[in-house]
Amino acid sequence: AGGGITQVSGTNIVVSGLSNLAASGNTITVNQTTNDFGTLTAVGTDIVIVDNNALTLGSITGNGTVSITAQNLTINSTVNATLTGTVILAPTAAGITVDLGTKSSGNFGLSQSDLNNITGGTLKIGDSSTGAIINTAPIDRNNLTLGTNLTLISGGPITQAGGNLTIGGTANF
Repeated sequence: AGGGITQVSGTNIVVSGLSNLAASGNTITVNQTTNDFGTLTAVGTDIVIVDNNALTLGSITGNGTVSITAQNLTINSTVNATLTGTVILAPTAAGITVDLGTKSSGNFGLSQSDLNNITGGTLKIGDSSTGAIINTAPIDRNNLTLGTNLTLISGGPITQAGGNLTIGGTANF
């Protein structure tokens, strides 16, 4: 698109295959909880994506903030907000547990492989309505090319249950 892409309130987008959203230099906002993308790729400035189901991400390139909210998430390619930008990942529904390290059933799971695909000055995981955040396997964000700052936000406890959480920059809980 020559301009931004904004979803009209009360509408939904359902695509079972590959969706490509391009608004180079502009904002992409597809933020209705009824959305259901299969695999999504996007290019824009600030990107806000909401999917009420499990979401598979292809290449996502933003030049600012990339915010992705889904029932569950698989990151198959690069999610890039630049080293000065922020990537925000959160579950769609309130009270859902975030599992850092494994993809446990019923939780918003993020594996080391998923996190290795994220580039941003800061990675924020969760929000105030997120349930517990549990670190169930070793996670390493000590890589200057990926960005090293981490913020975990939860309406519940944040616990370490199965491995070290290594951060090269600032950690906020």
